[in-house]
Amino acid sequence: MTEDRDGRRRSKTVSDGLGLSGMNQIFHRGLFSPVFRVTSELYSSTRNQTARWAIPFHSLKTQGVAKMRISSAIWAIGLLTAAAACGNGLGPVLERNDGGTGTTTLRVTADIDADQVAGGMVTVFEVKVRDGMGGAVSGATVTIQNDDFGVLALLEIDAGSGEYVAERNAFSNKDFELSVVRGEDRVDGVVAGSPGLHAILAPAVNDTVTAGDALLVTWEMPSTARSAEVSTRDYDSGVLADNGEALIPAAENVARVEQRIQVVRFNEVDILGGLPGSRLRVKVTREVEPFLVQSILP
Repeated sequence: MTEDRDGRRRSKTVSDGLGLSGMNQIFHRGLFSPVFRVTSELYSSTRNQTARWAIPFHSLKTQGVAKMRISSAIWAIGLLTAAAACGNGLGPVLERNDGGTGTTTLRVTADIDADQVAGGMVTVFEVKVRDGMGGAVSGATVTIQNDDFGVLALLEIDAGSGEYVAERNAFSNKDFELSVVRGEDRVDGVVAGSPGLHAILAPAVNDTVTAGDALLVTWEMPSTARSAEVSTRDYDSGVLADNGEALIPAAENVARVEQRIQVVRFNEVDILGGLPGSRLRVKVTREVEPFLVQSILP
Protein backbone atom coordinates (compact mmCIF):
# COMPACT_ATOMS: atom_id res chain seq x y z
CA MET A 1 0.00 0.00 0.00
CA THR A 2 1.16 3.58 -0.72
CA GLU A 3 -0.23 7.06 -0.10
CA ASP A 4 -1.15 9.47 -2.89
CA ARG A 5 -0.64 13.23 -2.81
CA ASP A 6 -3.86 13.69 -0.76
CA GLY A 7 -2.76 11.17 1.84
CA ARG A 8 -5.24 8.48 0.73
CA ARG A 9 -4.00 4.89 0.88
CA ARG A 10 -4.07 2.98 -2.37
CA SER A 11 -2.79 -0.31 -3.80
CA LYS A 12 0.40 -0.59 -5.86
CA THR A 13 -0.04 -1.13 -9.58
CA VAL A 14 2.35 -2.87 -11.96
CA SER A 15 3.89 0.44 -13.02
CA ASP A 16 4.47 1.36 -9.34
CA GLY A 17 6.33 -1.89 -8.83
CA LEU A 18 8.55 -1.56 -11.84
CA GLY A 19 9.14 2.17 -11.74
CA LEU A 20 10.37 4.18 -14.73
CA SER A 21 13.90 2.83 -14.45
CA GLY A 22 12.61 -0.72 -14.34
CA MET A 23 10.49 -0.23 -17.44
CA ASN A 24 13.50 1.32 -19.21
CA GLN A 25 15.66 -1.67 -18.28
CA ILE A 26 13.11 -4.04 -19.77
CA PHE A 27 13.02 -2.08 -23.02
CA HIS A 28 16.70 -1.23 -23.47
CA ARG A 29 18.22 -4.49 -22.26
CA GLY A 30 15.88 -6.68 -24.25
CA LEU A 31 14.43 -8.41 -21.16
CA PHE A 32 11.21 -9.32 -22.89
CA SER A 33 10.66 -12.76 -21.40
CA PRO A 34 9.78 -11.16 -18.02
CA VAL A 35 7.32 -8.92 -19.87
CA PHE A 36 5.48 -11.95 -21.22
CA ARG A 37 5.51 -13.49 -17.73
CA VAL A 38 4.05 -10.32 -16.24
CA THR A 39 1.33 -10.27 -18.90
CA SER A 40 0.46 -13.88 -18.15
CA GLU A 41 0.33 -13.26 -14.41
CA LEU A 42 -1.80 -10.15 -14.86
CA TYR A 43 -4.27 -12.23 -16.85
CA SER A 44 -4.29 -14.83 -14.11
CA SER A 45 -4.85 -12.17 -11.47
CA THR A 46 -7.97 -10.88 -13.16
CA ARG A 47 -9.46 -14.37 -12.98
CA ASN A 48 -8.26 -15.54 -9.57
CA GLN A 49 -7.58 -12.20 -7.84
CA THR A 50 -4.31 -13.74 -6.61
CA ALA A 51 -0.84 -13.50 -8.15
CA ARG A 52 2.54 -12.05 -7.33
CA TRP A 53 1.91 -9.16 -9.73
CA ALA A 54 -1.85 -9.08 -9.19
CA ILE A 55 -3.70 -5.83 -8.59
CA PRO A 56 -5.60 -6.49 -5.31
CA PHE A 57 -9.31 -6.02 -5.90
CA HIS A 58 -10.16 -6.08 -2.21
CA SER A 59 -8.36 -2.76 -1.69
CA LEU A 60 -10.07 -1.00 -4.60
CA LYS A 61 -13.27 0.87 -3.96
CA THR A 62 -14.87 0.26 -7.32
CA GLN A 63 -14.60 -2.41 -9.98
CA GLY A 64 -14.29 0.34 -12.59
CA VAL A 65 -11.06 1.62 -11.06
CA ALA A 66 -9.70 -1.94 -11.02
CA LYS A 67 -10.46 -2.44 -14.69
CA MET A 68 -8.86 0.88 -15.57
CA ARG A 69 -5.63 -0.01 -13.74
CA ILE A 70 -5.46 -3.45 -15.32
CA SER A 71 -6.05 -2.01 -18.79
CA SER A 72 -3.38 0.65 -18.31
CA ALA A 73 -0.80 -1.88 -17.13
CA ILE A 74 -1.51 -4.30 -19.97
CA TRP A 75 -1.45 -1.43 -22.49
CA ALA A 76 2.01 -0.31 -21.30
CA ILE A 77 3.36 -3.85 -21.41
CA GLY A 78 1.84 -4.32 -24.86
CA LEU A 79 3.84 -1.36 -26.16
CA LEU A 80 7.03 -3.02 -24.96
CA THR A 81 6.27 -6.38 -26.55
CA ALA A 82 5.21 -4.71 -29.80
CA ALA A 83 8.49 -2.83 -29.93
CA ALA A 84 10.34 -6.11 -29.62
CA ALA A 85 8.32 -7.73 -32.39
CA CYS A 86 8.68 -5.00 -35.02
CA GLY A 87 12.49 -4.91 -35.12
CA ASN A 88 13.43 -1.61 -33.53
CA GLY A 89 17.14 -1.83 -34.33
CA LEU A 90 18.32 -2.18 -30.71
CA GLY A 91 20.97 -4.67 -29.67
CA PRO A 92 23.59 -6.58 -31.69
CA VAL A 93 22.39 -7.52 -35.18
CA LEU A 94 23.13 -11.22 -34.72
CA GLU A 95 20.55 -11.35 -31.94
CA ARG A 96 17.90 -9.92 -34.27
CA ASN A 97 18.58 -12.12 -37.32
CA ASP A 98 16.06 -14.79 -38.34
CA GLY A 99 16.64 -17.32 -41.13
CA GLY A 100 12.89 -17.62 -41.77
CA THR A 101 11.17 -20.54 -43.48
CA GLY A 102 10.51 -21.78 -47.01
CA THR A 103 10.15 -24.67 -49.41
CA THR A 104 13.94 -25.09 -49.97
CA THR A 105 13.32 -24.91 -53.74
CA LEU A 106 14.75 -21.42 -54.42
CA ARG A 107 18.25 -20.03 -54.22
CA VAL A 108 17.88 -16.44 -53.06
CA THR A 109 20.77 -13.99 -52.74
CA ALA A 110 19.63 -10.63 -51.45
CA ASP A 111 21.68 -7.47 -50.91
CA ILE A 112 20.74 -4.23 -49.19
CA ASP A 113 23.51 -1.71 -49.86
CA ALA A 114 23.46 1.76 -48.31
CA ASP A 115 26.00 4.29 -49.59
CA GLN A 116 26.80 7.86 -48.66
CA VAL A 117 25.98 10.42 -51.34
CA ALA A 118 25.91 14.20 -51.40
CA GLY A 119 23.21 15.25 -48.98
CA GLY A 120 22.51 11.88 -47.38
CA MET A 121 22.26 8.17 -48.09
CA VAL A 122 20.88 6.00 -50.88
CA THR A 123 19.84 2.38 -50.32
CA VAL A 124 19.69 -0.15 -53.16
CA PHE A 125 17.77 -3.41 -52.73
CA GLU A 126 18.70 -6.25 -55.09
CA VAL A 127 17.46 -9.85 -54.97
CA LYS A 128 18.49 -12.65 -57.35
CA VAL A 129 16.27 -15.73 -57.50
CA ARG A 130 17.35 -19.05 -59.03
CA ASP A 131 15.87 -22.56 -59.11
CA GLY A 132 17.58 -25.81 -58.21
CA MET A 133 19.17 -26.05 -61.66
CA GLY A 134 20.53 -22.49 -61.51
CA GLY A 135 17.92 -21.10 -63.87
CA ALA A 136 16.51 -17.61 -63.40
CA VAL A 137 13.14 -17.52 -61.60
CA SER A 138 11.05 -14.87 -63.35
CA GLY A 139 7.70 -13.46 -62.29
CA ALA A 140 8.25 -13.85 -58.55
CA THR A 141 6.70 -11.59 -55.93
CA VAL A 142 9.64 -10.14 -53.99
CA THR A 143 9.11 -7.82 -51.03
CA ILE A 144 11.24 -6.31 -48.29
CA GLN A 145 9.45 -4.91 -45.26
CA ASN A 146 10.84 -2.29 -42.90
CA ASP A 147 9.22 -0.12 -40.23
CA ASP A 148 10.49 3.09 -41.85
CA PHE A 149 10.08 2.16 -45.53
CA GLY A 150 6.93 0.04 -45.25
CA VAL A 151 6.54 -2.84 -47.71
CA LEU A 152 8.84 -2.44 -50.72
CA ALA A 153 7.83 -4.35 -53.85
CA LEU A 154 10.97 -5.10 -55.88
CA LEU A 155 10.55 -5.05 -59.66
CA GLU A 156 12.21 -7.47 -62.07
CA ILE A 157 14.90 -5.65 -64.05
CA ASP A 158 14.13 -7.48 -67.30
CA ALA A 159 11.59 -10.20 -68.03
CA GLY A 160 13.23 -13.55 -67.51
CA SER A 161 16.23 -12.16 -65.59
CA GLY A 162 15.19 -13.32 -62.12
CA GLU A 163 16.78 -10.14 -60.72
CA TYR A 164 14.62 -7.74 -58.71
CA VAL A 165 15.47 -4.22 -57.51
CA ALA A 166 14.23 -1.20 -55.59
CA GLU A 167 15.85 1.99 -54.31
CA ARG A 168 15.26 4.56 -51.55
CA ASN A 169 17.01 7.88 -50.92
CA ALA A 170 17.52 7.15 -47.23
CA PHE A 171 18.64 4.40 -44.88
CA SER A 172 16.85 2.85 -41.92
CA ASN A 173 18.11 1.68 -38.54
CA LYS A 174 15.13 -0.68 -38.38
CA ASP A 175 15.39 -4.34 -39.38
CA PHE A 176 14.60 -5.75 -42.85
CA GLU A 177 12.29 -8.70 -43.57
CA LEU A 178 12.46 -10.52 -46.93
CA SER A 179 9.78 -12.57 -48.72
CA VAL A 180 10.02 -14.30 -52.13
CA VAL A 181 7.06 -16.20 -53.60
CA ARG A 182 6.56 -17.82 -56.99
CA GLY A 183 3.74 -20.28 -57.29
CA GLU A 184 4.27 -22.97 -54.65
CA ASP A 185 7.91 -21.98 -54.14
CA ARG A 186 8.74 -19.49 -51.42
CA VAL A 187 11.03 -18.15 -48.72
CA ASP A 188 9.59 -15.83 -46.08
CA GLY A 189 10.08 -14.42 -42.62
CA VAL A 190 13.81 -13.81 -43.25
CA VAL A 191 15.00 -10.97 -41.02
CA ALA A 192 18.35 -9.18 -41.11
CA GLY A 193 19.04 -6.77 -38.28
CA SER A 194 20.03 -3.33 -39.53
CA PRO A 195 23.56 -2.37 -38.47
CA GLY A 196 22.29 1.20 -38.26
CA LEU A 197 23.85 4.36 -39.61
CA HIS A 198 27.28 4.96 -38.11
CA ALA A 199 29.29 8.18 -37.87
CA ILE A 200 33.05 8.43 -38.39
CA LEU A 201 34.53 10.44 -35.52
CA ALA A 202 38.19 10.56 -36.54
CA PRO A 203 39.81 11.58 -38.72
CA ALA A 204 37.49 14.43 -39.68
CA VAL A 205 37.12 16.30 -42.95
CA ASN A 206 40.12 18.59 -43.61
CA ASP A 207 42.16 17.12 -40.74
CA THR A 208 45.94 16.95 -41.14
CA VAL A 209 47.73 13.81 -39.95
CA THR A 210 51.36 12.78 -40.16
CA ALA A 211 52.50 10.26 -42.76
CA GLY A 212 54.39 7.31 -41.33
CA ASP A 213 52.48 7.39 -38.03
CA ALA A 214 49.85 4.83 -37.14
CA LEU A 215 46.40 6.35 -37.70
CA LEU A 216 43.53 5.59 -35.33
CA VAL A 217 40.12 5.54 -37.02
CA THR A 218 37.10 5.71 -34.73
CA TRP A 219 33.37 5.56 -35.32
CA GLU A 220 30.16 5.32 -33.31
CA MET A 221 27.20 3.12 -34.17
CA PRO A 222 23.67 2.46 -32.84
CA SER A 223 24.22 -1.31 -32.69
CA THR A 224 27.00 -3.85 -33.17
CA ALA A 225 27.29 -5.20 -36.72
CA ARG A 226 28.47 -8.66 -37.68
CA SER A 227 31.74 -7.23 -39.04
CA ALA A 228 33.39 -4.07 -40.34
CA GLU A 229 36.09 -2.98 -42.79
CA VAL A 230 38.22 0.16 -42.88
CA SER A 231 40.00 1.41 -45.97
CA THR A 232 41.84 4.39 -47.46
CA ARG A 233 43.06 4.95 -51.00
CA ASP A 234 46.19 2.99 -50.01
CA TYR A 235 45.04 0.47 -47.40
CA ASP A 236 42.35 -2.15 -46.77
CA SER A 237 41.94 -3.70 -43.34
CA GLY A 238 40.02 -6.79 -44.35
CA VAL A 239 37.36 -8.12 -41.97
CA LEU A 240 37.33 -6.55 -38.49
CA ALA A 241 35.19 -6.71 -35.38
CA ASP A 242 32.72 -3.82 -35.24
CA ASN A 243 34.06 -2.33 -32.01
CA GLY A 244 34.22 1.31 -33.05
CA GLU A 245 37.93 1.62 -33.84
CA ALA A 246 40.72 0.40 -36.09
CA LEU A 247 44.42 1.23 -36.32
CA ILE A 248 45.98 1.81 -39.73
CA PRO A 249 49.62 0.67 -39.53
CA ALA A 250 52.26 3.36 -39.82
CA ALA A 251 53.72 1.86 -42.99
CA GLU A 252 50.30 2.00 -44.66
CA ASN A 253 49.61 5.61 -43.75
CA VAL A 254 51.42 7.19 -46.68
CA ALA A 255 51.56 10.85 -47.71
CA ARG A 256 48.58 11.97 -49.79
CA VAL A 257 47.00 15.36 -50.37
CA GLU A 258 43.39 14.16 -50.63
CA GLN A 259 43.06 11.02 -48.57
CA ARG A 260 39.76 9.26 -47.90
CA ILE A 261 38.58 6.99 -45.08
CA GLN A 262 35.76 4.49 -45.58
CA VAL A 263 34.15 2.49 -42.78
CA VAL A 264 31.88 -0.29 -44.02
CA ARG A 265 29.73 -2.34 -41.64
CA PHE A 266 27.95 -5.59 -42.48
CA ASN A 267 25.28 -8.00 -41.39
CA GLU A 268 24.33 -11.30 -43.03
CA VAL A 269 21.86 -14.09 -42.32
CA ASP A 270 21.58 -17.50 -44.00
CA ILE A 271 18.13 -18.14 -45.47
CA LEU A 272 17.04 -21.41 -43.87
CA GLY A 273 14.09 -21.98 -46.21
CA GLY A 274 16.17 -21.57 -49.37
CA LEU A 275 18.62 -23.73 -51.29
CA PRO A 276 22.28 -23.79 -50.09
CA GLY A 277 23.97 -20.44 -50.63
CA SER A 278 20.81 -18.43 -49.98
CA ARG A 279 21.44 -15.38 -47.80
CA LEU A 280 20.36 -11.84 -47.00
CA ARG A 281 23.13 -9.26 -46.53
CA VAL A 282 23.06 -5.63 -45.36
CA LYS A 283 26.02 -3.30 -45.97
CA VAL A 284 26.37 0.32 -44.81
CA THR A 285 29.20 2.55 -46.10
CA ARG A 286 30.21 5.93 -44.68
CA GLU A 287 33.28 7.97 -45.60
CA VAL A 288 35.29 11.04 -44.71
CA GLU A 289 36.95 13.00 -47.53
CA PRO A 290 39.27 14.83 -47.91
CA PHE A 291 41.93 14.94 -45.22
CA LEU A 292 45.67 15.54 -45.56
CA VAL A 293 48.37 12.98 -44.81
CA GLN A 294 51.45 15.18 -44.60
CA SER A 295 55.11 14.18 -44.75
CA ILE A 296 57.49 15.52 -42.13
CA LEU A 297 60.55 17.05 -43.79
CA PRO A 298 63.93 15.84 -42.46
